[in-house]
Amino acid sequence: SQAKQLLSLLAPTPAVGEPWPIIPGPDLKDRVCIVGAGAAGIHMALSLKKRSYENVVVFEKSIRVGGKCYDINYRRTTNPMGAIFLEANYFNEDSLVPILEQYGLDDLVPFPVTNIWATNSAADQESKLTSAQFILHSLSKL
Repeated sequence: SQAKQLLSLLAPTPAVGEPWPIIPGPDLKDRVCIVGAGAAGIHMALSLKKRSYENVVVFEKSIRVGGKCYDINYRRTTNPMGAIFLEANYFNEDSLVPILEQYGLDDLVPFPVTNIWATNSAADQESKLTSAQFILHSLSKL
């Protein structure tokens, strides 16, 4: 079926080319620079701290921590912007969610089921798609 064909596109493909060379990491006393205080930068800084690195510096261009993770409040409605979706790997032992829990920031909210309008018109009932339908439709165009 078409759905099976589309899902097969997500299957891992065999590696091509040469293996990536092994590069030694910094010593525990080396100065380590992390660019960006988004989720990945903060996760890396905390991971290095757990591994006893002593001289880690995080550089951030804006005036706040969080990168693309922030909310805009408009007319008393919170609109999450940026990195708002979690996938299964974020719950692994040394990943994002356990770190959030450690700092009391684990107020995760289930994302509501949304619909996507294929024709930019809510009046066109035929264009209303679920997220899954939209993704499958998009993959079918590859």
